[in-house]
Amino acid sequence: MASPAACGREAAIDCAIDNGSCTTVLATEGLSVTFDITPKPVAAMKTLAFRIDINRGAAPVTDGEVTVDLSMPGMAMPPNRVALLHQGGGCYAGRGVIVRCPSGKAVWRAEARIRRPAWGDGQPRQAVFTFRVK
Repeated sequence: MASPAACGREAAIDCAIDNGSCTTVLATEGLSVTFDITPKPVAAMKTLAFRIDINRGAAPVTDGEVTVDLSMPGMAMPPNRVALLHQGGGCYAGRGVIVRCPSGKAVWRAEARIRRPAWGDGQPRQAVFTFRVK
């Protein structure tokens, strides 16, 4: 757990995760990336289910290697990576824990890293979601 002084600064929330999933588009790849966490409300120090759905147009992306890196904006912290496995139909899922910040700050960033063999360069593409945790 991070020290209270080290906990990240507040950042702009772009994903109201407790209200439902959030979607962003990676325009250069033509991908729609939808992020969700359950159960709701999303709380620290509980095992959570993370889900990423990836589509290219109407077609699900089924050949991805997907992880979610969890961090607090503006704070250096140890890696907290959740590996997601393809469940079918472009849905990737895995379980992880969001740690509690002793200062009480509750803004988190989920960076979905997506790799596909079709890209050929081995480099991940990133979709970032910033949300609040209870």
